Amino acid sequence: DTGAAKKNYYFFPVYNSSLGKMINEDQLKYWTTGPIMVWDENNKFYYFKDSREFPAQDWSASGGINVVEAFQEIHGVKLQAAIGNKPRLIEKGMNLLIEWDIDDKQRNTKAYRNAIGYKDNTIFLVVARNATVPDLADIMKELKVEYALNLDGGYSSALWYNDEYMVLPGRDIPNAIIFKEN
Repeated sequence: DTGAAKKNYYFFPVYNSSLGKMINEDQLKYWTTGPIMVWDENNKFYYFKDSREFPAQDWSASGGINVVEAFQEIHGVKLQAAIGNKPRLIEKGMNLLIEWDIDDKQRNTKAYRNAIGYKDNTIFLVVARNATVPDLADIMKELKVEYALNLDGGYSSALWYNDEYMVLPGRDIPNAIIFKEN
């Protein structure tokens, strides 16, 4: 069940820092889940190009330990943030959008598109208007990010900054990426 019929459902794995747990952790076992971007408590960035590699290349669930505990044990630091989604847009600075990894709507329909990117300890959140997913990959490449993932777009697009919406959502949003100053 992909949850398509569920209201306010998010299919991909995301770390809920308030709860201290990975939401949709069970999706990490599928190659179709795509890449995972991760940050530790020191803001160190990790990129796992295949969700099955998270929290480490040869890790497998055993002994009742979950992925958050495993990440912390393997890397010796606390997990601060993690998000998985697909398709991958940019990897190691190159546009690696794979044509068969997107459907006709993503390929041809111009709509709001969202992406998260990373370069030099800077996170880029992009909301592109009137764009296809290939357009979004080109935008992220133009921004010279090292890594970028497509995020849910269309009516899910929203951007809240400085106590106001820059882009108003077209529906209830089941989750959000939130940045807070320490």
